[in-house]
Amino acid sequence: MARRRRGQSHLAVSLFPFLSVLACVIGTLTLLLAAIAIGRLGGPSLELIAMVEEMELYKEVIRSGEARLERLEAQLREQTDKAAETEEIGIRLTALGLAPEVSFEELMGLINEVEVAVELQDEVKRLRTLRAGLAAAIEQGEKAYANKKKVREAAPIIIEPSGVGRNWQPFLVECGADYVEYYDAADGQSRRIPAEDIQQGHMLPRVFRYIRAIPGSLVIFLIRPVGVETCQKAREMAQRYKVRLAELPLPGSGPLDLSRMARGSRF
Repeated sequence: MARRRRGQSHLAVSLFPFLSVLACVIGTLTLLLAAIAIGRLGGPSLELIAMVEEMELYKEVIRSGEARLERLEAQLREQTDKAAETEEIGIRLTALGLAPEVSFEELMGLINEVEVAVELQDEVKRLRTLRAGLAAAIEQGEKAYANKKKVREAAPIIIEPSGVGRNWQPFLVECGADYVEYYDAADGQSRRIPAEDIQQGHMLPRVFRYIRAIPGSLVIFLIRPVGVETCQKAREMAQRYKVRLAELPLPGSGPLDLSRMARGSRF
């Protein structure tokens, strides 16, 4: 029978429990070191994030405060403007002799009156402008009329025989401002007699005596616009010598055209 070895009957020594414990300890230490390292690395980053978030919150609060401050400043400016406007209105009311505490209804009534006054002033300005235009038009018309009058007064005056019958022999006597002029049919000449010689001179009485002696004679006074008074004196003289008279007012101071009178009658 074979013999058994002496060593095989004893238990063998195993290192597994020690190594496992050692491995666990090493793993634990490794995890602990890793946790500590991560904690040290992440601590400042988390604080920075918190600070950033806190700063953003403060910025939002500041922006909200600035917006509210702007609204308050706008309200303050509005109140200041209203106060200045109210003060100015009070000064104007005082200057107008009104109390600053005048009622709104009274103030509106005054405003309406002022508006009516402004409208009246505008109407007055319009009427003044219209009056100036009319005055200019009138002045222009007067100048045109004066020019036409000058032309008309300077134009020759044609004496027509249409108003004298064939049985009458006309003798023409022109009456000016300071003269009378007798037109002689015999020689076709005229003789001028000063106005002061009408009453005292001998020329005009001689003319009237000569005319009175002619049958069918008729004295026609040609009266200039400025010769009315002279004509009145000559008329009194002619009536004194019982001469038949007629009168013909002249429209201006132009020269007399007697050509038709000479052809139409015995003048």
